[in-house]
Amino acid sequence: STVSLLLPRFYDVSRGAVLIGGHDVRELTLDSLRAAIGLVPEDSFLFSDTVRANIAYGRPDATDEQIEAAARAAQADRFIAELPDGYATKVGEHGLTLSGGQRQRVALARAILTDPRLLVLDDATSAVDARVEHEIHEALTRVMEGRTTLLIAHRRSTLNLADRIAVLDGGRLADIGTHEELERRSALYRRLLTDPDELGGVSPGHIPPASLTQAEDTPVRDSIRDELDAEFDAERGITPRLWTGDREPRDTAFDGTPAT
Repeated sequence: STVSLLLPRFYDVSRGAVLIGGHDVRELTLDSLRAAIGLVPEDSFLFSDTVRANIAYGRPDATDEQIEAAARAAQADRFIAELPDGYATKVGEHGLTLSGGQRQRVALARAILTDPRLLVLDDATSAVDARVEHEIHEALTRVMEGRTTLLIAHRRSTLNLADRIAVLDGGRLADIGTHEELERRSALYRRLLTDPDELGGVSPGHIPPASLTQAEDTPVRDSIRDELDAEFDAERGITPRLWTGDREPRDTAFDGTPAT
């Protein structure tokens, strides 16, 4: 995410340099630099205006056909058609009348419409479900042709879009290569592919307390494996019990009491 903000010079580095095509970004004019970059952050900002105006923000002279084509590429056209006034529907301040996934797709359509030379997607599909993400990825495969695309993501499914993958360790570049190359030579990359930290499990580098015996540790590892398997199932469009929120029935004795 820091890299995505350094490229268009929202911040400047204090040491070293950020290069695009061999040129230090500080040597370029802000207008030419930012005109070449399309940025879709995880928390996309929308204006209190129509859906059409939000998509056309970076290219206000775009025709309706061009706007709708960008929306189709971002898999946003279907939900826009269901809005009360379609593309003329006004969204609330910060786009709060739309869901997180809908805001991300509108922001993605906005970036696609500008036809940037460098497309930066910072976890731009984090708020959509696996099915919609798969459809967006299929569209992005076409959109990314002929341009450089920087993908910053936490979902493993995004790796399918990447020609080269950079592995960061403590903010530094640890390795770079294709998925197959990194799986073969990088223990860090293999560990990151199955690191359960985001699922609340035990990190591979975590040393359990001495009081935890191997017998006690086994159920913990099995639980982590179940959660990892559940995530992979979800990426294939399957919703296992873990993801549906199924839990043990609550105590009906507490019906009608305030939640804490």
